[in-house]
Parts: sequence; structure tokens; C-alpha cells
Amino acid sequence: MNCIRQQVKTLHNVALLALFMLRRDAGLCRSRISMSLSQPKSSLPSAFGRVVRFSHALTARPRAVALALACLLISLAPCRLEAQDITTVAGNGTAGYNGDNIPATSAELNVPTGVALDSAGNVYIADYINNRIRKVNASGVITTVAGNGTAGYNGDNIAATSAELNSPNGVALDSAGNLYIADQANQRIRMVNTGSGIITTVAGSGIAGYNGDNIPATSAELSFPLVVVVDSADNLYIADSVNSRIRMVNAGGTITTVAGNGTAGYNGDNIAATSAELNIPHGVALDSAGNLYIADFNNSRIRMVNASGIITTVAGNGTAGYNGDNIAATSAELNTPTTAALDSADNLYIADNANQRIRKVNASGIITTVAGNGAAGYNGDNIPATSAELNYPVGVAVNGAGNLYIADTYNQRIRKVPLRTRARTHNTWTSGAAMPTAVQGPATGAIGSKVYVVGGASNTAILDINQIYNATTNKWTTGASMPTQRFAPAGAVVNGILYVIGGNLTGGDPLDVVEAYDPTTNTWSTKSPMPTPRDSIGAAVKNGIIYVIGGYNNTSNRLATVESYNPATDSWTEESPLAVAKSLPAVGLLGSTIVAAGGLTDSGAVTGDNEGYNSTKNSWKNLTADPTPREAGCAASISGLLYFAGGTEFPPLSVNESFSAADNKWTTLASMPLAVVAPGSATVNNKLYCFGGSDNGSVFQGTVYDNVQIYHP
Repeated sequence: MNCIRQQVKTLHNVALLALFMLRRDAGLCRSRISMSLSQPKSSLPSAFGRVVRFSHALTARPRAVALALACLLISLAPCRLEAQDITTVAGNGTAGYNGDNIPATSAELNVPTGVALDSAGNVYIADYINNRIRKVNASGVITTVAGNGTAGYNGDNIAATSAELNSPNGVALDSAGNLYIADQANQRIRMVNTGSGIITTVAGSGIAGYNGDNIPATSAELSFPLVVVVDSADNLYIADSVNSRIRMVNAGGTITTVAGNGTAGYNGDNIAATSAELNIPHGVALDSAGNLYIADFNNSRIRMVNASGIITTVAGNGTAGYNGDNIAATSAELNTPTTAALDSADNLYIADNANQRIRKVNASGIITTVAGNGAAGYNGDNIPATSAELNYPVGVAVNGAGNLYIADTYNQRIRKVPLRTRARTHNTWTSGAAMPTAVQGPATGAIGSKVYVVGGASNTAILDINQIYNATTNKWTTGASMPTQRFAPAGAVVNGILYVIGGNLTGGDPLDVVEAYDPTTNTWSTKSPMPTPRDSIGAAVKNGIIYVIGGYNNTSNRLATVESYNPATDSWTEESPLAVAKSLPAVGLLGSTIVAAGGLTDSGAVTGDNEGYNSTKNSWKNLTADPTPREAGCAASISGLLYFAGGTEFPPLSVNESFSAADNKWTTLASMPLAVVAPGSATVNNKLYCFGGSDNGSVFQGTVYDNVQIYHP
């Protein structure tokens, strides 16, 4: 166990193997592997840039009719072709094991490293630390098909679910549906017969090493086999990682080397594959022509061996890193690629492990990213795959329907991305789960995939409630109530903290109160009061500073006042005022410009006045007025546009428009299904969420709604 806390870089596969081997046999640790890890296991990637020293000197690195009509309109709406959203098909994000015969998305996985697919829509998972092979059927239920959960080896010719596995890393299926397992720490390739469920060994003697080729595969020594694939003739190809070789087992059971000379390194391309140096080959794949692809991990390359046995590089320039997309794949930097897969058109997909991306190389040799934004983490599902965070993805597979499956290893999930372009609706509205408490005029703020809808007013009371909407699960929970109940405050988020500013307690005098909510501790704290008490204000955040714009006080009515709040210093600064005093404007940050559009003026008339604020110059300028004068709509900025839906000039409006500061132009969009005034507003995953609102806008008058309306730009 001490080995696990020391410094060094390595393949997580070999590192975790070493952990198991150390637990079982300290002698093997001394004689075979000397290693140390610079991070705790929870952050260990597969390859993840660690080094292992082996004894042979190898060094390795949301109102029914209206909404129903809206849903009908969605099906008739214009469509565009765009990249697909990412979802989770297995794993709840917690590392562990909580049983089988449950929905796969409720199941715990523990470092899933491999994924394979069959023609019936089943997904097979190498559940590495759980020492199991899991299966997710077409109904989404997970079971174990091999491994009893104990790390070890207790023989063959027994039920696969009774067999011990030891750090299984890869899975594959043959044409008959037999399951193959790269039983890494057992130094074996195991097979589970599809009919009987009996497990046997088809390659590897159980001894880590290399004792030659052209011998029965079950007599051959392997050294940490990581991945296995099967061709159409049922030949097996094995990434024999520490032997720096790709081995093949033919139908007769004889093993040979098809790539790698046994020396860890890189000695060029356009040579016989068996003369080439590989450096911890982690994955293998085959295209429709029988060309063999190798994820040459420590060389940060994808190599290809053609039918003539000549090896070349098809992706990666040999430098571990990331230098962009839409370039020749051979000029691109990869960072410890772990596996490769091909689709029916022979596009190549690469688990670019330490780059936190899945890359694609098309027939023209151009590389792009199809999943992952380059940041290690998890930021939810149902978002564009290229906006999603991955966490050291190890395995990748593509099925005949054109779906990409990713073993998102340290997110403890199997993710899915539909690759085939499909018609996707845009400029449409959908609905979310109804709010527990109907509300108008709340403060709102999005933190991650959750939206905090705080305070506001019901039909009968001013509220202090904290309603929390999870945009990923479409479910509501509640948090700690706000200390000060209030209506029409502003909400703004800075560094994961929701600040609720001003508002009105009784329909009388406005408040100067500022309270901050920390979702990590579910607690509230009181901050320095706002210099000018007011409600019905707009707020925007720029560079960590909250700009509080316009509003209403009970003395001088609508205000042109602009004040900024710095959460870091808990201090306020007076800024240049608006040209037109107004309350309830639509406010958003568009690039470097804070836009304040529409609102209610002191004369009691709604306005289309639109102004832009330059914080550097502390000055406002006039922008193109909103074609539809109004106040108190659902508004937020998304991708450089200010979206402004609903609001009122009495009665409420359903109009929806966007404003571009770059073009100084308004565009009319799909109308809201239900016209509302004073809803809460937030954006999650580039969608506009409108929470509640009413048909009147005045406190305790009219109908207050619990609807969640979601606009998809």
C-alpha cells in the first residue's frame, strides 16, 4: 500500500495492477515493478502521465393546453443539423458496487476501463476495480456476466460469474457472441461461452513475461494484456502492453507477434511492424479492410499495420499534448491515447486520455474532437458532447447504429454520444417539472446544472423559500430558506455563491439587504447592504463584479442608479447611471458589454429603451430599442445574445426576441407557450429557463404559475 502514495507517472492500468499484486505478493512487487504515484487513486487516470519502472528498464506517462400546443409546435419547428448531446447509460458517478438487476444509471461502477457492444444493443463493461464484467441490456438493466468480485484466479471451466478476475481492463465479442476479457493482472485472455456461460483461458499461461511465439497461446506468457479485439475470422489481437507487442491468436490457438519487436520506444514508420518499437501499446482496433490500429500509449500516436505488415502513424506527431483540431491527424498532438475504434465508414475514434477528449480522424486524415471540452471533470449530461467534461476516458466503442460509447473512467460512468447527424429542433420551447411552490418575482441563479429559485411571492405571501431545480434530472429539491423573505430581488452568481440583492418585503419600502447562499454548505450569510434600497432591479456579472441596474424605490419611483458589488471585498461602488430611469429591465452580459433593455419608466409606461454599459469607461451608450416595449420578462444571455421572453405591457406577452450587441440588432423568435410576467430566469447548458411568473405581476393579484418553460435557441 505504501507504493500507492509515492511519486511517479504511469498507466493507471499497470498502476492498479501493481496495487493488487502488492497486496497479494510483495515479492512480485520487488522483482517486477517499482512504482510510485503522485496523486491519490481517485485522480489516477489511465496513463495519466505517470511513470513506472519495470525490472527490464522500461520507463513509462421545466398550463397544460398551452404547453401541449407548444409540444406539438416543436414537432413542426425548423430543424438544423448539429452535434449530438451526451448522456450516461451506466454508472451513477459513485465509485463502488451496489449490486445488479437495477437500472444501469443507478449502479455504481468502479473505474470502468473497457466497453464493448453487441448487435442486440447490449453494452459490456470492464468494471476494473470491481473485478467484474457488467452487462447493460437494451432495457437498461445491469447485471454481472463474469467475475465474482474477488480479485484473483480460481481456475477455468466454471461458471463465469463464479470466477475470480483480476483487474479486467478490456472486453470484446466475437461473431458468435462469445465474450473475451483482457484479464490483466491474471496475465490471461479469458473467454465466456455465450451458450453455457463457462469461462476458459484462450491465451496466457498466468505468468507475466515473454517466452516466445509460434506456441500454443495458453502456454504463452503475456505481460499485462490491456485490450483484446476479434476479427471477422475470430482471430484475437492482444495489446500485450509491457511486452511492447501486439499478439495474435489464430483459429488454431497459436500465438504470434504482429507488431512490436519487444523494445519499448519508437524507431520510425514505414518498416515491418514486427521490427517496430512500440511503447506500452494500450489498445487495438480493426477496420473493415483488416488494417490493425494500435493506441501506442507512450508514443502518443495511433499506428496502423496494413495487410502487408508495414507500420505507419495515422494520428499523433509523437509529442504528448494538444495543439488543436481541424488539422492533419499526423500533425496533431495526442496525450497518451488508450484505445481506438472505427465506425462502419472506417472513421477512427481515439480515447485521447490525458487530453480529456474523444478525437475523430476522418477519411481525409483530418482530426476533430467529438466529445470532451479538454477539462477533466463532470459537468452533467444532455449537453453537446463537445461541451462535456470527461475524466480520463480509457475505452471507446462504436456500434452499427452510429452511437459512440465512452468508458469515462474516473467519472465512473459509461457515456453515449449519437454520432450520426440527425434533425434536431431549435428555436423551440419545452417544459420542465412543475415547481413545488408557484412563484413570481424570485431571485434566480444557476450553479452547475442546478438553478436556485429563491424568495418571490405566491398568491398569498412573500416567500423565503429556496427551491432547487436540477436541469439534468428534471427534479426539484429544497435548500435552506433565505433569512429575509422578499419579492423582486435580484440574483447573481459569483464563484459558486448565489447573491440575493434588494427586493421588497411587504409591497412597501424596498430593501437594501444582501444575502449570500453557499450550496456546498447549504448556508446563508449576510453581506454589506446595498447603498440604495430598491427592488425590481436588473443584475449582471462581469469579471467577478455584480452590477445592479435601475429598479424602484418607494420615494423617487424608478431609478437610473447603477451600483457595483465586489464579493471579494464585500464592498459597493457607485457607477454611471442609466440614461433612462427604469425598473425590471432585461439585463445580460454580451461580450464585454452589459446590456439593459426594456423596463418600466417613471411615467408608468413600458419602454424599449436599450443601453449598453462599458465598465472600463464607466459609461453607457444607446443601442437599438427593443421592438416590443415591456418589463419583467424572462431574460438571460446565451452565447453572445440577450434573450428576452414574455414580460408585460399588460396583459402579459408571449413575445420572444434576442438582441445581438455585435450587430446592434433584434430578432423575433418562437413565442413562449404561456405568456407570463415576472418569472425567474436562468441559463443551463445554453438553454433559457423561465420559472413561474404570473398573469398580472402585482403582488397578491392574478394567478401565479408553477410552470417551467425552457427555450432551446
